Parts: sequence; C-alpha cells; structure tokens
Amino acid sequence: MKSSSSIGTLVSLRFLILAILLSVLNYSTLSAQTDLSFTDTSNATIQALATSTVPCGWMLVDKSQNVNVSTFFTATGRSSAFGLSSNDVMTEVRRDTFGKKTVTRFQQYFKGIEVGHAQFSLHTYWDTLYLAHGYIQEDLALDTAGMLSEADALDIALDSISEFLYDSATSSYPIYAWKVKSWEDSLKVDLDDTSATHYPEGELTIMKFPDKWQPLADNQLVWTFTVVSATPMVNLKIQVDALADTIILMGTHGRTCFFGKTAKSAMDVIEIKSRTIAETRDNNSESVLGGFEIGTCVTSYEKTQDFTTKKKSSRNWVLKDKTRSKALTTKVWTGSDNFWYANHISNSTNTWPQSKHMKTSLHWGTQVAWDYFDDAFDWKGMDGDGKDKISLWAQWDGSTTSDYGVTWSDPNPAEALYERLNGRDYIWTADRAAELDVIAHEYAHGVEKRHSELEGIGEPGILSEAISDMFGQLVEADFEGSTDWVSVLAASYYSIYEYQENGRSFAFPLSTNQPIQYDGQYWVDSYEAYNYKHTNTGPANHWFYNIAGPHAFGLDDAGELLWKTISEHLQGSSTYEDMRMATYMSAVDIYGACSTEPDDVLARWDAVNVTQP
Repeated sequence: MKSSSSIGTLVSLRFLILAILLSVLNYSTLSAQTDLSFTDTSNATIQALATSTVPCGWMLVDKSQNVNVSTFFTATGRSSAFGLSSNDVMTEVRRDTFGKKTVTRFQQYFKGIEVGHAQFSLHTYWDTLYLAHGYIQEDLALDTAGMLSEADALDIALDSISEFLYDSATSSYPIYAWKVKSWEDSLKVDLDDTSATHYPEGELTIMKFPDKWQPLADNQLVWTFTVVSATPMVNLKIQVDALADTIILMGTHGRTCFFGKTAKSAMDVIEIKSRTIAETRDNNSESVLGGFEIGTCVTSYEKTQDFTTKKKSSRNWVLKDKTRSKALTTKVWTGSDNFWYANHISNSTNTWPQSKHMKTSLHWGTQVAWDYFDDAFDWKGMDGDGKDKISLWAQWDGSTTSDYGVTWSDPNPAEALYERLNGRDYIWTADRAAELDVIAHEYAHGVEKRHSELEGIGEPGILSEAISDMFGQLVEADFEGSTDWVSVLAASYYSIYEYQENGRSFAFPLSTNQPIQYDGQYWVDSYEAYNYKHTNTGPANHWFYNIAGPHAFGLDDAGELLWKTISEHLQGSSTYEDMRMATYMSAVDIYGACSTEPDDVLARWDAVNVTQP
C-alpha cells in the first residue's frame, strides 16, 4: 500500500501534468464560438483560482487553494468576477459520485427564474476541486415587469394549437387529454398519483441561444408548455414569449430522429415498467424464467432471434418481459384510445411468425439495448436503477416490398422518436426504422438525457443525435461482432428538411450529404442548423469512427470514453468545442495525463476541423 505522502505526491503530479496540458490547450483548441469573459486573462480574481483557462468556459482550478465547492461562486469578489449580479444565484441541482471523483452541477437563476442554458459543473477528486466548466449568462439584465401570467400564456398556446390541429375535413378541433377521462384515469394509475393530470403546467425560463441555435433574441423570458392531445394523438412543445405575447416555437415534444410518409392509422405500443430492485434479471441461461420464456422471432433486419416473452396459457404467449423490467409489454393501439386499455399482442406458440416482425423487432431490439448498457456500464434501464417506465410504439405492418424476406407497408421509412412525458419515456420506431441501431439510438437518447441532459436544439441537439448514433453502432457491434458504420440502412427522412438516400455514414459523411468537417461542405449554418441537426452530426460521427477504429481505441474502449464523456463532462448547453474538451478530459481520466490517448483524441478532432483555425 502506498503511504499517504506518496499518494499526495502522485495526485500533485497528476494535477501538474493536467495544468501543463490544459495551458497548451488554451492556445490550441477551438476558437470559441461563445467566449466567456470570466476566462479572460485580465480577470485577476478567476486567474488567481485557475492554473489555466479555455475561452469556452473551462478552467483548471489550482488545487493548492482548497477551493470550497459550496462557496465557489459566492466567495468575496467572485460573483462579479463570474459576471453575476445580486439578482443571480447559482444553485446546486445535481451531484454524481464516480469512485473518488464527484461532479456537482449548478444552475443559474435570475430573480428566481431559471436561466435555461446556464449550467456549470465542478469536479473534485478526493474532495479536492480541480476542474470547473460550463456556461454562465454574464451580466444578465432583463426587465421582467409586465410579463404574462401562466394562465394567460397557456390561453395563447392553446389557441395556437387549436388552430394548428384544426381538421377542416371534419370541422373538428383537437380534444385534449385532460378532458378525456380514460386518459386522466390511466395517468393516475401509471404514476400512482391520484392528483396526476395531463393539464399543462408551465415552466418559466430565461432563454438565450448562443452561436448557431435558434433565431431568438438574447435573454427572452419564455413560458414553455407540453400539451397532450388525445384526438388527434400528438404531444406538442410550445413556447410563448412572456413579454411579447407571441409564439416562439411549436413542435413535437421530444427527439424526432427520422421522418417518413407512412400513415399513422395504427401502431403497436410497447410499455416498459422497469423492475423493482428486488427483482433480479436472469441471464437467459434457462428457457423458462418464472413464467417468462425464451421464444424465437423473425425480426425486420436481424433474421431469426431469441427473445423473452410471457406464457399466459398453453396456447397463448404475449410480448411481455419482466426479467429486465417490471413489465416490458407490446400492445396494439389503433389511435382511437389510450394505449393503457389496449389488448396484448399474442401468439399461439412461442415461435413468432414473420407477419409480426415489426412488433417482435422492437420487443427484441429493446432487450438487446437494455442488456448492452447493463453489461457494459452497469446501467439498468434509462434511469440506471431499473425503476423507470418506458413505452415504445411501432407502426403497423404491411405488405408491399421485401427486405430479408420481410414485407413492408411502404418503401420509405417512417419516423423514430424519443420523448419523455409525464414521468414515462417513449420511443416510436416505424416501418423500416425497426433496425437494431435505430432502436438503440432512440434508447440512448433516454440514457443520455439522464446524464448530460443536452438540449434538443442547436449544437447541443446535434451532439445529442451524434452520441445516440455512436451508441447505436456500439450496440450493433456488441451484438453482431461488427458494425457497418452507417446509421440507418434504409433511406431516411431525418426531418422535412433533411433527406439522405443511404442513411448517415460515419466513414464517408460526404457520401450521405453530411459535412466531414465542422463548418465545411454540407455544414448547415445559422437558423437552419435547428432543422438540420442530424445533418451536422457528420464531424462528430467521423471523429468517433476514427477513435473507435482498430488502429486507435477500438470499439470497447471508445464506448468507455463516450460513457465517461456523457456521464461526467457534458451538460445541457454543450457545443462541439465542449465535446472536444469533454472527450479530452475523459481520456485523461481513463488513461492518464502522460499517455498518448488524450493527444489522439485531440488529433482526431483536428481532422474534422474542431480545432484552432
């Protein structure tokens, strides 16, 4: 065992090496898209704390000063040095421990109102603060007098949604979920809360979208609502300017990853109510698992596979699995009512036919994704503790085209979507989107949301899509032994703005009309980056391809690097330059500051132009 003095020497050496490396990075990383003045070398108060700073908001803290995490923003003279006024408070909102390391995340509030994009993380090792990074809205000044009340803002939102969803063919307006008893009753049961309701609750935030996010003026005061319509069935996120009485944004609530043209007249619904801690998942070494059995199914892309189902009777098996969750269940929903009341999908034997490939593909693919995160990172379900509730929806099967001997209803794919609503996670994959890497991509959105909580727009939205693409390849490679390095085999409509004939290529992004370099050919700039966030994943995906290759880290080690990055170093407003720093620091944590791997990480970011121009 090393003595305490030798351990102290090793830690000091570690921080000295980090200080040297980060001081070099100060001159060699990205030209900041959103430089923060608190990192400026003229800021004496901050410079006294730091051994090195990077303009995008990263600083290596001088550990010899024993800086206290709880007073990091409030010690004498420090608030003003960070650009905070008496109206600003940095509030601890999250604390995660990774062995001897702890990451504490703070959220900025102005006059008691959350500044949505402003989060800051402090990293300690053996209780010693050594790294701080994030975004602070400096010198914030916003007059909140005369703002809309929540009730008035909701009236404006509902008026807009009613007009948007009005069906001229039937002269009918939407029927909201909180006005439908069956929807309200099922939510109360689902959440085990008699007061639960779909009635929208507004969230008041101050929003600013730096660099290439959205065409919003700086520091707008915004009411955000999630509105659930039962007829037609749609969940909408709508934002109302609290000072101008206007609609800022209205769109689907969640991460819509691929769009298609298949009608939504009938779907399958897969519910997952994760198991309790007392329930232990069997490794499927036996054919019968306490009423749950291993059956076989014909999947959409992976041919015949084993998966877990439930035997209800001698001639009745259903798509239900409690070996990984409290209840992973596939149901058919016709669009006429809440899925809570839908019938189970069943089969007379536990050898499921090709005709049910869409339902069995999602059921099986979700099990594979669940197992990957559990086996690789000891992360159970999307929440990590195996207690989350998840639902997956699948489009109804059809019969016009063929792929792997499977029939399809439409030669074009439909959409894949992740969203979290009312305490439950939803994934919707449809038609040809029922590929393993697509299912894993959507599943990864839910996992990433529990860690970095990346915003779904702008560069954070781009990174969210890229990270899910990466995990999609990792799950596919883990199951199959290799990956094709293409996200989505079939032609994919990423949004009404985006279309690539052959999916998203990690190896050759230009071949799928994606940029291989940041701000290079096919890069979509300015406001359009909101609509083209899938397109702009090209540089990040190509970086991962280079990192995960056989002459670099390899897939398993690249997965470990990616996991540490999302769990410890990214946060809601992270951009490409933050991703560069986050992956670099993750490599330092894993391999050590003297190793070659951190430099390899930077070199491969350089190759995709995420570097000093």
